[in-house]
Amino acid sequence: MDGIVQLNIFQFALVYLLLVVILVIMKNRKINQIKLLLIASVRMTVQLVLAGLVLTYIFKNPHPLFTVGYIVAMIAFSIYTVLSRNKGLNKKFKIVVGASLSLTGIGVILFFILGVVGVNFFNPQYTIPISGMIMGNAMTGVSLGLKTFNENVKTQ
Repeated sequence: MDGIVQLNIFQFALVYLLLVVILVIMKNRKINQIKLLLIASVRMTVQLVLAGLVLTYIFKNPHPLFTVGYIVAMIAFSIYTVLSRNKGLNKKFKIVVGASLSLTGIGVILFFILGVVGVNFFNPQYTIPISGMIMGNAMTGVSLGLKTFNENVKTQ
């Protein structure tokens, strides 16, 4: 694939065709979660538009502070999400979870950007997407691990 793929508003709106299909199925099956799905879809749209605007600005004006700031925001969001999904952890355990997500996340990001991809760490076009994938997977893995850990502690 060469260059940047440009999506126009019509192509972006095609995603909502799938939403209409899902809404029809939910209505036919009498699934009473239509309002929840619509709210989630609006939230998704707002988040995508805002992220697109921020990333467009960062990619057009590459600066190390923007790249680092975006990564710090991703790490903070990952920690917040993991801790909010796993209530009842004591303060020390929360610190360990935050430190492990931060330090291992940064280590893996550095390894991939510098070692595997081999580009400047502050290049936002590589660093931000790869960091997002790494932190997203780390967030999911840690959340599931903590959930399983808590369930096993409660049953024993």
